[in-house]
Amino acid sequence: MAEITQTINPQTDTLTLGEAIESIVSGVKNGQTITIEGFATFSPVVKEARPGRNPRTGQPTTFRASRKVKVELDKRFADRIDLQDSSPAPAPVPAPAPAPAPTPSPAVTPVAVAASVPVSAPVAPVLPPPIPPELIAAAAADSHLKWQIRSPNGGFVEVATAELVAHGVTASTPVWSQATNWQLAGKVPELVGIV
Repeated sequence: MAEITQTINPQTDTLTLGEAIESIVSGVKNGQTITIEGFATFSPVVKEARPGRNPRTGQPTTFRASRKVKVELDKRFADRIDLQDSSPAPAPVPAPAPAPAPTPSPAVTPVAVAASVPVSAPVAPVLPPPIPPELIAAAAADSHLKWQIRSPNGGFVEVATAELVAHGVTASTPVWSQATNWQLAGKVPELVGIV
C-alpha cells in the first residue's frame, strides 16, 4: 500500500485551528500521514486483532483491532520548546508571606438552625481600647494652636487648628507656626488626620 502524505505549510496555507484539526482527523482516518511543517507529523497506526492476556486476571483473551495516531514533533518545534537550551530560566517567584494570625474575637452564642440552611456565625466587631486621657488633653491643647496660611488675596491669615479644613487646607498646603516653622500640613504631626 502506498503511503499518502499531505503537508500543511503554516506560512502559505491559511487554515483556522478548527480547519487544521478537521484536516488532520479526516486525513488520518483515511490512512494519510499529515505533516504541519515546523510543528508535527500525524500518522495512522493500525493494530490488527491479536491474542493476549488480560492484565488484571491473567486469562487468555483477544485484543480487538484498533486505530491509533502517532504524533512526532518536528525537530524545529522540539528545539524551540527544549528546556535544556542556554536561555536563562525565569526567576523563581517568592512565596507570599504567611498571613498574620487573626485576633481572637469575643465568643458568640451559637444559634440553632435547620441543617439544610448554611449559616455563618456573626462576628462581633473588634472595638479599640479607650483613648488614653493624656491624648485627649493633648488634642484639646492642639486645637487651640494658631496656624498662618496664605489667604486668597496674597496675604496671611491666622487660623485655628479646628478651622483649617474649612479654609481649604490640605496635606499639601504650606502652614506656619512658631513651633513648626513652614511645613506642608501633611508633614506636621499635630495635623495628621485633620487635613
